[in-house]
This record gives sequence, C-alpha cells and structure tokens, in this order.
Amino acid sequence: MSSYSGYANVDRGSTPLKSDTMEGVRGVAAASAGNHAVAVAYAAAHHVPAKVIVPRTADAVRVASCRSFGAQVGIAETLQEAHAMARRIGEQGGCAMVPAFEGYLTATGTATLGAELLRQVPDLDVVVAPIGGGGLIGGMAAHLKQVYPRCVVIGVVPAATDTFCEACRRVGRNRQPPRSAWLIA
Repeated sequence: MSSYSGYANVDRGSTPLKSDTMEGVRGVAAASAGNHAVAVAYAAAHHVPAKVIVPRTADAVRVASCRSFGAQVGIAETLQEAHAMARRIGEQGGCAMVPAFEGYLTATGTATLGAELLRQVPDLDVVVAPIGGGGLIGGMAAHLKQVYPRCVVIGVVPAATDTFCEACRRVGRNRQPPRSAWLIA
C-alpha cells in the first residue's frame, strides 16, 4: 500500500516567490488557517521575509512550523480578520500578498499534489484531505477530477478548528456538514 505526505514538497503553491514579481518587494504576507501559512513560511525562508496571519483557532503545530522557518506570525480572531490584517501588512509594508486559495498560481501549485498522487498511485480510488481554508484541496481535487474522474475526494474539517465551516456560515451557507467528513468532489 502506498502512502503520501503532503509535506514532502510543501512549497507547491509558492511559485510567486520565485518569479520576477518579487523584484523590489520587501517580503511576503499571507493569511491562512495553517497549511498555506507553513508553505509560505518555508518558501520565503529561502527568498524573502514572511509575515503570516493565522486565526486564533489555527493548529499550534502549524504555527510553530511557521516560526521555525523564520516567519513572523500574527494571530487574528477569525480567518476573515487574518485576511484583512495580511492585506494591510502588504499595502503598508511593501509586501507581496501570496493568496491561500484565489489566484492562478496558487491553484496550479496545489494541483501538482493531485498530479503527484496519481503518479504514485495511478488507480487511486479515494483521497482524504484536510480543509483549512480550502485552497489545497481545491487545486488538488480540480486536477484529480479532470484527469481521473473516478477518484473520490473527501475533505475533512477538524472539529477543533473548523475555519472552513465558519466561513461557509458567514457567507450564508448555513448547512453544517457532517462532523466526520464532507464529500466535495
């Protein structure tokens, strides 16, 4: 049986950190429930200073990982507030924003995880992936469903840090997904 850890190439969505758009930028800013913050901190450690803002409910291990890569970590009450804080940091501090889920480069970066999973396990039936803000699973599921539509992608929302569910409630999607897992693709 094959297994895969998404941490093997944690900087998948960090292509903007290596592009010409970084010239003259004093650092990067990002908001994330966790996974994206770690990826930005890791990639930035090799290029520029990083400031990541996470919600109060962010996983402590991910916050510690960000700090271990040298990122400055700010704590916001909610993910929505974290995004607003990161935008202010970007605007006021000359930092480039690295979006967690919107943007072509982020989506194509996270889609490479789906490609790598299929390379390792060509007849993959099911993928269970964590959902923080949705960026990682969104790109990954998009690739998997286009290339291998039979594969079922299940998003898991941690009960203690249900940032995704809270975001759904804020935008008017009041239906609460089951606490165990949510089939998204």
